[in-house]
Amino acid sequence: MLEAPPNEAVELVLTVLFGTLLMLVLSAVVVVLMVANRNRQNRHRAQLAEVRAQHAEEVRRVEREMVQQTLTEVGRELHDNIGQLLTVVRMGLGKLTAQVPNDAPAQQVKEYLDTTITEVRRLSRSLNVDRFADRALGDAITEECERVRRIGSVEVDLRITGTEPAFPADRKLVLFRLFQEALNNVLKHAKATRVEVRLDHLDPTQLVVRDNGVGFDPQATGAAGQGLVNMQRRATLIGARCSIDSTLGKGTELRFELDPDTKTTV
Repeated sequence: MLEAPPNEAVELVLTVLFGTLLMLVLSAVVVVLMVANRNRQNRHRAQLAEVRAQHAEEVRRVEREMVQQTLTEVGRELHDNIGQLLTVVRMGLGKLTAQVPNDAPAQQVKEYLDTTITEVRRLSRSLNVDRFADRALGDAITEECERVRRIGSVEVDLRITGTEPAFPADRKLVLFRLFQEALNNVLKHAKATRVEVRLDHLDPTQLVVRDNGVGFDPQATGAAGQGLVNMQRRATLIGARCSIDSTLGKGTELRFELDPDTKTTV
C-alpha cells in the first residue's frame, strides 16, 4: 500500500482541523444568533405586555374618572334640584297641616316627606367624591351601619381593625358604594336577621359583608348573577377583587380585597 507523502498528510490534518474549527465557529454563530433572537422576542413580548398593561390601566383610569364625574353630577342634581323641590313641597305641606293640625294621614305624609328629604341629602353627600378626600372609609361605613340599625329590620354587627391607609378619594367612594349595594341587597333580598360587617386593614385590606339569609346560587343567571358581575367589574376599576360565597339556605358572604400596591395609586 502506498503511503501519502508527509507534506500531504500534514495538509490533510490541517484541512480536517480547519474544517472542524470552521464548523464550531459556524455553530457558535448560529447559537448566538438564536439566543439573540430569542432575547429580542422576549423583550418584544415584555414590551408588548407593558404596553397592554399601561393601556388597561389608562382605560381603568378613564372609567374611574367617568364614574367619579357621573356620581358627582348625580349628587349635585340631588342636592341642588331634587332636594330643593322636596323642601318646597315640605313647606307647602307644612302650611296645609297647620290648617288641619289633627289630620293623622297628613301628618304621616309629612313624616314620610321628612324622611325622604333626609335620605336624599344623605345620598347626595355619599356621592360627593370631594367629601371622601378627608373622610375615613371606616367612618362612612360606620355611619351606614348606624342608619341600617335605626331601620330595625336586621341586626348589624360591625368590626373595624387595623389602621386605615391613605386611600385616594375615588377609590374610597367606589368601595363605599359597593358596600352600600351589598348591604342593600341584604335588606331587600336575603331575608336575613343578622349581618356582619368586617373592615380589616390587613395586607390586603378586606371588607366583608356576611348575612344569615336564604342565600342563592352564585352560578345561576339572572338579576343576582348580573348584579355580582357588575360589582366585580366596578371593583376591578379600583384594583380590588370581589368574591362571593353563597349557598341556598346558608346565607351569603361578599368579600372585597384591595392589595397594598393599589391603595395609593390613582
